[in-house]
Amino acid sequence: MKTENHKSSTGMDANVFAMLVYIISIILGWIPYVYYAAWVFPMLVILVIEKDSIFVKRHAAQAMALYIVVAVVHIIFNIISAAIVISLYSHPFSYFGAAGGALAVSVISGIIGVLLMVAAILGAVKAYQYEDYSIPLIGGFGDKIAEKMQNK
Repeated sequence: MKTENHKSSTGMDANVFAMLVYIISIILGWIPYVYYAAWVFPMLVILVIEKDSIFVKRHAAQAMALYIVVAVVHIIFNIISAAIVISLYSHPFSYFGAAGGALAVSVISGIIGVLLMVAAILGAVKAYQYEDYSIPLIGGFGDKIAEKMQNK
């Protein structure tokens, strides 16, 4: 569904600003250890920067939800990787099992990372096209955040 063209409170077109929220979050998501906090930038957009555009707030909320998922996935895979390393030290003859586990974790983590990045890029493209787009599985959470922020 297309929304009407309007400006954000920054003076930029709402579609350009919403797209930039995704792009900046994508860049932050690729910086080691900063990816845990990449969701903070969209939250600042919602709470501090954007005052007028519901369109920008909705896309920022969706980007925030997406990068909360990214942080949780990183934490889960770091815990799994740590467990593999600990098992390697506690069972020194299990090198092949640990190597296989590490490879599996790396492949699964990489696939999930690519899918989440594609979702962010798709969100940026849809925002630029002035579309109210919901990222599958994540968009509903973003909508709930946007509603709560809009009521405040």
